Amino acid sequence: MKGMAGRISHTENAIDARNLRVRFSPEVQDTLSDIAAIARLSEHFDSRIYEVVKDWSNGKRLNVHDVMIALPAVAGEVAKHISATKDGRMEEAWDQLSSQILEDGFIISQSRQKQR
Repeated sequence: MKGMAGRISHTENAIDARNLRVRFSPEVQDTLSDIAAIARLSEHFDSRIYEVVKDWSNGKRLNVHDVMIALPAVAGEVAKHISATKDGRMEEAWDQLSSQILEDGFIISQSRQKQR
Protein backbone atom coordinates (compact mmCIF):
# COMPACT_ATOMS: atom_id res chain seq x y z
CA MET A 1 0.00 0.00 0.00
CA LYS A 2 1.44 3.31 -1.06
CA GLY A 3 2.20 5.71 1.76
CA MET A 4 1.78 3.10 4.51
CA ALA A 5 5.46 2.40 5.23
CA GLY A 6 6.27 3.01 8.87
CA ARG A 7 2.73 4.05 9.80
CA ILE A 8 0.97 2.76 12.87
CA SER A 9 -2.74 2.77 13.59
CA HIS A 10 -3.89 5.84 15.48
CA THR A 11 -5.89 4.01 18.12
CA GLU A 12 -5.52 4.63 21.84
CA ASN A 13 -3.41 1.47 22.13
CA ALA A 14 -1.01 2.29 19.32
CA ILE A 15 2.68 2.11 20.14
CA ASP A 16 5.14 4.34 18.32
CA ALA A 17 8.21 2.30 17.36
CA ARG A 18 10.33 5.44 17.70
CA ASN A 19 9.46 5.62 21.41
CA LEU A 20 10.55 2.06 22.17
CA ARG A 21 14.22 1.75 23.00
CA VAL A 22 16.27 -1.33 22.15
CA ARG A 23 19.33 -2.38 24.09
CA PHE A 24 21.40 -5.32 22.87
CA SER A 25 22.92 -7.74 25.37
CA PRO A 26 26.70 -7.61 25.90
CA GLU A 27 27.02 -10.90 24.00
CA VAL A 28 25.16 -9.48 20.99
CA GLN A 29 27.29 -6.33 21.14
CA ASP A 30 30.45 -8.46 21.13
CA THR A 31 29.27 -10.38 18.08
CA LEU A 32 28.28 -7.15 16.34
CA SER A 33 31.81 -5.95 17.09
CA ASP A 34 33.19 -9.07 15.37
CA ILE A 35 30.97 -8.42 12.34
CA ALA A 36 32.09 -4.78 12.24
CA ALA A 37 35.76 -5.79 12.39
CA ILE A 38 35.33 -8.12 9.44
CA ALA A 39 33.17 -5.62 7.51
CA ARG A 40 35.63 -2.77 8.06
CA LEU A 41 38.16 -4.40 5.74
CA SER A 42 35.64 -5.69 3.20
CA GLU A 43 35.22 -4.06 -0.18
CA HIS A 44 31.88 -5.92 -0.38
CA PHE A 45 30.26 -4.26 2.65
CA ASP A 46 28.62 -0.84 2.33
CA SER A 47 30.39 1.76 4.49
CA ARG A 48 27.14 3.29 5.77
CA ILE A 49 25.89 -0.09 6.95
CA TYR A 50 29.30 -0.77 8.51
CA GLU A 51 28.84 2.43 10.56
CA VAL A 52 25.43 1.17 11.72
CA VAL A 53 26.90 -2.15 12.87
CA LYS A 54 29.77 -0.34 14.59
CA ASP A 55 27.33 1.98 16.40
CA TRP A 56 25.22 -0.99 17.50
CA SER A 57 28.31 -2.79 18.81
CA ASN A 58 29.26 0.30 20.82
CA GLY A 59 25.88 0.49 22.57
CA LYS A 60 24.44 3.47 20.71
CA ARG A 61 20.91 4.32 21.86
CA LEU A 62 18.49 2.69 19.45
CA ASN A 63 14.79 2.55 18.92
CA VAL A 64 12.69 -0.25 17.45
CA HIS A 65 12.04 1.73 14.27
CA ASP A 66 15.74 2.17 13.52
CA VAL A 67 16.52 -1.50 14.14
CA MET A 68 13.59 -2.67 11.99
CA ILE A 69 14.75 -0.45 9.13
CA ALA A 70 18.48 -1.25 9.37
CA LEU A 71 18.53 -4.97 10.23
CA PRO A 72 17.49 -6.15 6.74
CA ALA A 73 20.21 -3.92 5.24
CA VAL A 74 22.79 -5.40 7.62
CA ALA A 75 21.67 -8.91 6.68
CA GLY A 76 21.95 -8.03 2.99
CA GLU A 77 25.48 -6.68 3.38
CA VAL A 78 26.54 -9.74 5.39
CA ALA A 79 25.11 -12.01 2.67
CA LYS A 80 26.82 -9.97 -0.06
CA HIS A 81 30.17 -10.20 1.75
CA ILE A 82 29.84 -13.96 2.34
CA SER A 83 28.79 -14.58 -1.27
CA ALA A 84 31.71 -12.59 -2.67
CA THR A 85 34.40 -13.85 -0.30
CA LYS A 86 33.22 -17.20 1.11
CA ASP A 87 34.35 -15.76 4.47
CA GLY A 88 33.65 -18.39 7.11
CA ARG A 89 34.36 -15.93 9.93
CA MET A 90 31.50 -13.67 8.82
CA GLU A 91 29.20 -16.62 8.32
CA GLU A 92 30.01 -17.91 11.82
CA ALA A 93 29.52 -14.44 13.35
CA TRP A 94 26.14 -14.01 11.62
CA ASP A 95 24.99 -17.47 12.76
CA GLN A 96 26.09 -16.63 16.30
CA LEU A 97 24.26 -13.28 16.19
CA SER A 98 21.10 -14.96 14.95
CA SER A 99 21.20 -17.43 17.84
CA GLN A 100 22.00 -14.77 20.43
CA ILE A 101 19.16 -12.51 19.34
CA LEU A 102 16.71 -15.37 19.90
CA GLU A 103 18.08 -16.09 23.38
CA ASP A 104 17.28 -12.89 25.26
CA GLY A 105 19.70 -10.90 23.12
CA PHE A 106 17.91 -7.59 23.56
CA ILE A 107 15.64 -5.61 25.84
CA ILE A 108 12.88 -3.30 24.64
CA SER A 109 11.74 -0.52 26.94
CA GLN A 110 9.44 2.46 26.69
CA SER A 111 11.25 5.77 26.26
CA ARG A 112 10.55 8.28 28.96
CA GLN A 113 8.59 11.16 27.54
CA LYS A 114 8.78 14.64 29.00
CA GLN A 115 5.88 15.58 31.20
CA ARG A 116 3.89 18.61 30.08
